Amino acid sequence: MKIQCNELLEGERRLSFSYDSEQFPVLAEIVAVGDCEFPAPIEFSLRARKFADLVEVDGDFIARLRLKCSRCLKPFETERTISVALAYSRKLPESIDDMGDGEFRMSPEEAGLIPYEGEEIDLLEGLQEQVVLSIPYRTVCRNGCKGLCSKCGADLNQGDCGCREVDGDPRFEALKHLKLPDQ
Repeated sequence: MKIQCNELLEGERRLSFSYDSEQFPVLAEIVAVGDCEFPAPIEFSLRARKFADLVEVDGDFIARLRLKCSRCLKPFETERTISVALAYSRKLPESIDDMGDGEFRMSPEEAGLIPYEGEEIDLLEGLQEQVVLSIPYRTVCRNGCKGLCSKCGADLNQGDCGCREVDGDPRFEALKHLKLPDQ
């Protein structure tokens, strides 16, 4: 996943490749922990362009994810297509002015610039970050998932479990019997 900068002198370069999740260190750790699995290689379709010392890489990737539903805890698969836009810079300025008047300054990292040295850019870390950010925090297998019963743990998608439903919020159950003196 490396780009040779001297190959970009004649305009843009199209890149298409696929990698298994094990080739990304952070993704391999996520899989080992059991938070997510990647049953198929991640497919990238990118375009790289060079402007002076700035190299822009954009495009998208398709990732097949195997996740656990946050409501019913059953595994399910989903496919995500995510857009990518990365900017690599050989020389990072100390700060970037918004309008040139000195009023607004940000660091190159805050502006999203990734430093590189030499004539080769390794895309691994930048692409890995984009894949990690595309993994949803809370997932639901389907919109109508009813989840698990909070009392017995039965899967409510399979049918009613027979537990008595509590009227209102169960956290306030003890307040029903509270008696306050009249004022």
